[in-house]
Amino acid sequence: MGTSTQGGWTIRIPAGEGRTVYVVRFRHAGKRVERSTGRTDPKEAATEAARIYAEVVSGRSAARAPVSADLATAVASFLADFEMENSAAWTSIVTLYFRTHLIPFFGSFARFTPATYADYGRARLQKASRPSVRKELCALRRFVGWCAEHDVVLPPVPTLPKHGHPGTRAKNARKRKATILTEAEAKRILMAMPEKSARTGDWVRPLFTVLWETGLRGATVLRLEAPLHYRKGARSLFVTREIDKEGFERHVPLSPEARAALDRVCPPEGGKLFTSGAKSFAK
Repeated sequence: MGTSTQGGWTIRIPAGEGRTVYVVRFRHAGKRVERSTGRTDPKEAATEAARIYAEVVSGRSAARAPVSADLATAVASFLADFEMENSAAWTSIVTLYFRTHLIPFFGSFARFTPATYADYGRARLQKASRPSVRKELCALRRFVGWCAEHDVVLPPVPTLPKHGHPGTRAKNARKRKATILTEAEAKRILMAMPEKSARTGDWVRPLFTVLWETGLRGATVLRLEAPLHYRKGARSLFVTREIDKEGFERHVPLSPEARAALDRVCPPEGGKLFTSGAKSFAK
């Protein structure tokens, strides 16, 4: 990630594969301001950042940077703005949609037409499920709306009805038959696990105990922190919307086994309950 600091503002490239557009960040009137510069060159980004900073601190509304005629560069600018209004997880998914499917299919702004939108939907239904295609078109719709904010008017992206061709599920997306464990079998598996990883020192058995006892997603559990989400001895977990995939904030009751596991790993000084060495599992 490249960064540069000058005169009260900082430019940086947001984290994430394929991100190339710099954003400017600074504080004004007690609030953090972060905006896309629309530039991939650091010198051009610095010039644009200085202009945005001057416009904001002087009380004038900063004019939006023009949209690049190159589709990939324009999408990079869109994603830089998108990240400021959405969770990191959703931004990562939308980035994947554009990099893997949307940019390769459309190629340029010239192909943003009603006919091409329809072709995209039909083509993707042969390779993905209907809900997945609807989400991809939603991301494309957000991009078209962002372009309109920058005075680039494109044909609107139609919605894909909920009902119709179900699409094509990936070959290995789901097992044909689920593996059902009895409580006794699950307990034996947990007891066979090491308390900690011999290689990384990460908690193993407490982590999987919490997963089994609560039914929470791995990515959610790996983002738990003390005392925000759990205090030692508490009878419930507080899941904030920031760590839940669906943004659903709630209190989760804990079994004695889950509470004992959390007490075992809860750091006295506060901080993350579990280290995230299992990166593939966290995804």
